[in-house]
Amino acid sequence: MAVKKPKGTRSTELSEPSGGFRGFGSQALPFLRALKENNERDWFAANKSIFQDECDTPLRELVVEVGRGLEAKGIPLAPMPKNPVFRIYRDIRFSHDKSPYKTNVGSALYREGDKSRPGLLYIHVEPGGSFLASGFYQPDPPLLKALRQGVADDPAGFGKVVKALEARGLKLGMGDPLARMPKGFEAFAESPFAEVIRFRSFVVSRPLTDEDLERRDLPSTVVTFAEEALPLLKFFWSLI
Repeated sequence: MAVKKPKGTRSTELSEPSGGFRGFGSQALPFLRALKENNERDWFAANKSIFQDECDTPLRELVVEVGRGLEAKGIPLAPMPKNPVFRIYRDIRFSHDKSPYKTNVGSALYREGDKSRPGLLYIHVEPGGSFLASGFYQPDPPLLKALRQGVADDPAGFGKVVKALEARGLKLGMGDPLARMPKGFEAFAESPFAEVIRFRSFVVSRPLTDEDLERRDLPSTVVTFAEEALPLLKFFWSLI
């Protein structure tokens, strides 16, 4: 099924946002739904202008405004200067699924805008599955060990973080934890945070509705979430 481009959409030649965030276009989610059913290069090429106008440009505008809002609040998260949003193209070199395109769009803001510095804010846009997330997603083994050790060594301090998150309706966890305590942490099997020590990621998230994506105040929603999740980042930043 093709998606028809609505009249009066923004120019497709812009690689950087030309104005403030005005909400994702009315064709953004229909485009992503249709892409799921037509995940092929010819179809995408024929509808690329819709992707640029309705998905990519609004996401770039959103990230710019979120970055400004975070800076104003002194939260040291920022978009990467050169590549503020993720590419729509999938890396299919080692995948059995040869579909060339992702069926979602997203962006991550990193500490000082530096991808090499752990701890991030993630924005995910997908029909019926959009969300915000913040924390440390699948860190490499040395960092994961350091984060686990921080929880094990300071359960009281980490407990304060968990309470602060819960007070804002945020629950720590993403994905299934290990079935057993990781090597080197067997002695903490009775810790009140034994399950947390078994986590592979340390992340909090909040869903976004399809309607949220069209709201002009979405940037403030994202900034508020980042502020509420900040205790988690600060606790682990103090360890690394």
